[in-house]
Amino acid sequence: MSLAAQRIGTDMMVDQLSLKQDSILAVIPCLNEEDHIEACVRSLMTGDETLRKVPLVIVDGGSTDRTLSIVESLMEEFDNLTVLNNPKKIQSAAINLAAQQSVTERSEWLVRCDAHSIYPSNFILDVVDRLIETGAQSVVVPMDAVGRTCFEKANAWIVDTPLGSGGSAHRGGRQSGYVDHGHHAGFALSDFVQLGGYDETFSHNEDAEYDARLTQDGGKIYLDAETRIQYVPRGTVRGLAKQYFNYGKGRARNAHKNKTRLKIRQLLPVVALLASLIGAALAPLFLPALLIPLSYVSILTMTSAYVMLKRRSTCGVFSGLAIGTMHMSWACGFIKQSLDQFFEEKPVSGAASIKMRIVSFRNTIVNLGRAVLGLVSFRPMQSSNRSGNKGSQSARRTETRMTRVTRAPEGQCIYAIGDIHGRYELLDALIGLIDEDAKTLPEETRCTLVFLGDYIDRGLQSNQVIELLSGGRLSDYDCVFLLGNHEDALLKFWHDPSFGDKWARYGGNETLLSYGLLPPATAIGSRATPEAWERVWQDFRRVFPKHHLKFFSDLNHYYEAGDYVFVHAGLRPGLALEDQSAEDLIWIRDEFLDDTQPFDRLIVHGHTPTNEVYMDNRRLGLDTGAYMTGVLTAARLFGEDISILKTTR
Repeated sequence: MSLAAQRIGTDMMVDQLSLKQDSILAVIPCLNEEDHIEACVRSLMTGDETLRKVPLVIVDGGSTDRTLSIVESLMEEFDNLTVLNNPKKIQSAAINLAAQQSVTERSEWLVRCDAHSIYPSNFILDVVDRLIETGAQSVVVPMDAVGRTCFEKANAWIVDTPLGSGGSAHRGGRQSGYVDHGHHAGFALSDFVQLGGYDETFSHNEDAEYDARLTQDGGKIYLDAETRIQYVPRGTVRGLAKQYFNYGKGRARNAHKNKTRLKIRQLLPVVALLASLIGAALAPLFLPALLIPLSYVSILTMTSAYVMLKRRSTCGVFSGLAIGTMHMSWACGFIKQSLDQFFEEKPVSGAASIKMRIVSFRNTIVNLGRAVLGLVSFRPMQSSNRSGNKGSQSARRTETRMTRVTRAPEGQCIYAIGDIHGRYELLDALIGLIDEDAKTLPEETRCTLVFLGDYIDRGLQSNQVIELLSGGRLSDYDCVFLLGNHEDALLKFWHDPSFGDKWARYGGNETLLSYGLLPPATAIGSRATPEAWERVWQDFRRVFPKHHLKFFSDLNHYYEAGDYVFVHAGLRPGLALEDQSAEDLIWIRDEFLDDTQPFDRLIVHGHTPTNEVYMDNRRLGLDTGAYMTGVLTAARLFGEDISILKTTR
């Protein structure tokens, strides 16, 4: 059992931590922080006496200023303070290095601190307390920017506003809860190590990249809005521009690596930069185009005026300059990294490489267009099994969270099961897991299994799968079986032998083999003759069990329950459920997946395989590619809770 699982439900409090302070490791990565390091360390040591016994490691990236001499003097006062040399210099490598070299057998919690920050009393203990109370794999905190110089103050006054951070929860946020990203404060050490720590190829945005992997792997991130830190922003335009240029590059790399969709606030600076450049370029030919960059400059000017009036300080005049520097530098970094990735893609072949680049460029343009139209959705939360495994037929139920609240019908627990594709052994294992889980439900709970379709093809046990589903194995449950596009293909072949060649390309050959039939022999790249398919068709109609045919004929197109609609592929946006076409319900993909407008209910679907369960406020995708990954997934919907059950590789 993982550390995360062990600590769920634990009622250990911070006062107990004083008895085992060596279970905590606090780390400060730094490089040339002579102006900030002493204030940071002293703030971390303020509060309970236990803090002076918690190992606090300064991981220095080769400072050339007075940072190390200041740390040496602090070490005379604080016995728990040590220094590590970080030859790679960057923060991601610093945290990983501390996690590798400074832990002991009793280390359980890793607290990350920022040399630029000033921390509230008992910060380290409070972070660990939240990790224990919530069972989260990571705790993040809001940052409240503060400044000393005039430019720092102007920067601080604007960075935490929607115009500065786009309303990011960890930038001045006031509400605690589960999020998809935040300013890193603490980790369960075993989870951090299990996930591989930070990606050291990221000099910036290593936190967002880690959060993307963590959420995709089923981890939880908890924002503790009550534990706040003060952050001193960059004090010069040059320093701020360099910082945000690197942030933009890091975000582009993260989006490329983890296939995450950017949020509106992240793409708007790119849109503002490109629109301003295009407007300025077109102005000699079409003078009104100059209004685009002038409008942006006007917004910055009004921002400065507003901040000066609100703060009653002439320092506010720099606010527009600060926010413009952030926007444009971030956008330049993002565009540069995106173009570098575009031109550095490894070519497959001449034509394939060109096609790949065109698709990549198209996707970039589409994302920018969505930002302009306000159509980009929040990045989805995903869930999966991260526990230790006991073999291919074991699994753990993990909870998932999203901002939208959905409910199953009162007294009903629904298990929605993704695409099986002829993997009988996985289906049998998953039903066993559901059997065990159902025993934990309150008595009189009505248990419903909703199968999302695609029971056959690709895997070699389609016959056995249908026999299980149509037999008595599931008699203890109410069962709903939906039609998938693969079942539709079988039914088309049942009525028309000429459909056999197309069905074979979907995986129908494997289904025929499971019923003891040899598919028509063909040369590579060729098709079987109509006569060959006619012979196989006649044999198939002869051996295909009647109760299997009834099973296929009785399949439903969709199922409704509570705040959920269950369907194989998805729904066409903008149409009521009763107006959806049968073709869309079993075949739709891009139009459904790429749209961002929420439906009135959460759509639970399969059809599109992903490495992990996909979940956002529109849809819950449960096709985890069982036929090739060995992972068959079910979502457990009970009350307002959504949990995931899955087989393991």
